[in-house]
Amino acid sequence: MSVKIKIQAKFLKILKKIFDFRIKNTSDIYDLLTKAHQNNIIDDESLNMLEGVLSVSTLQARDLMIPRNKMITVDESCLFDEVLKIVIKSGHSRFPVLSKNKNEIIGIMLAKDLLNYKANNAPSMQMSDTMRPAKIIPESRPLNFLLKDFRTNRNHMAIVIDEYATVTGLITIEDVLEQIVGRIDDEYDIDNKNNITSHSDNLWSVDATTTINEFNKYFLTNLDAGVYDTIGGLLLNEFKSIPKPGDKKKIGLLNFKILKSDTRRIRIIQVQK
Repeated sequence: MSVKIKIQAKFLKILKKIFDFRIKNTSDIYDLLTKAHQNNIIDDESLNMLEGVLSVSTLQARDLMIPRNKMITVDESCLFDEVLKIVIKSGHSRFPVLSKNKNEIIGIMLAKDLLNYKANNAPSMQMSDTMRPAKIIPESRPLNFLLKDFRTNRNHMAIVIDEYATVTGLITIEDVLEQIVGRIDDEYDIDNKNNITSHSDNLWSVDATTTINEFNKYFLTNLDAGVYDTIGGLLLNEFKSIPKPGDKKKIGLLNFKILKSDTRRIRIIQVQK
């Protein structure tokens, strides 16, 4: 038997196993991907991306949104020079526009629209001249539906509101894509060394490599990792296996939810009090 025939026979055998395998839930899909990775059918990068795709269907806008207290906004009453300084300092391309009372998001300003306006030598600028409508979504909007919204409507930013119609944050198409393919950096990104990011008074995202000491100091807890040094290691011990995105565990007064993991480790954790 030639080498080519042997390879084809092996491939057909793998396909038969895949299609004979009855998938009942998402866990079965993860198991199938793990087996494919173990048999060198897919590489590490492909596995991580496929697991990222699956995780998107289990997460909501609230899980990835930038909280309101960290949003960079412009005021409705801002003049051109004031807005330009904000654009240059932040390096962002889109900005929520606040109403005069600062309690409402009335639109989105794009940096390119601002510059186009200046290029036309307009004598004065009103924010309403360059502002675009803001897309408003609830915190509970699933990320897979949100990604479809972004693609269909060609929006790159959405404003997130709670059940009382209060603005709680914003989310961009980049945030959703990074959940699938990993962090997307460009030459203007600032390296962020913070392992713990606050999203609200009782919601945080935590890098799994955060040490137990750092975690305890931040959350004023007294977690004992035993032989583990990181919060990811502690949770591995609690789950007794590699948890999948969406898996939850309560330790003391804290609720942990896995936001991102692969077949080898936990990556990002949500912590809620």
